[in-house]
Amino acid sequence: MRELEEHTIFLREHIMLPEGIALDGETICEGWVVLQSGDAVWLDKTIRGLGWNSNVLTRAYSRSGYANRARDAIQRAAQLALRKVDKRFNAAEIGHIVVVKHLWFYVARVGIFSRYIQESPFLGICDQLSTRPGPMTFESRQQHV
Repeated sequence: MRELEEHTIFLREHIMLPEGIALDGETICEGWVVLQSGDAVWLDKTIRGLGWNSNVLTRAYSRSGYANRARDAIQRAAQLALRKVDKRFNAAEIGHIVVVKHLWFYVARVGIFSRYIQESPFLGICDQLSTRPGPMTFESRQQHV
């Protein structure tokens, strides 16, 4: 598992991404994959270069975790925070990490920001924006008018 640090990116398991982009990741918890190579800056540049949009939202999800090693405490805190990220967001980024050592264990506090990765420049419900609509027929156009 990749060492978790600030600007590490997490993606939903079945996220829709632009054609030509392949990302390598490892499951960190149910429904989430940690991006193995690159960070938030790299992902933003790549996504925008392909004509898509990647937006960081200001809502932070913070949780604490503890373990015998600092990296395990950080991973546990990140897993707990990811479980709190709203389903409508398809990506997340670590914004801050604070680790404190106690006698024989570590306590980590991790703050995660939600993100949208989508083709459209307009914010909306992620499920609606990340699925491509089928071709519109004349009959379906009449229903929308």
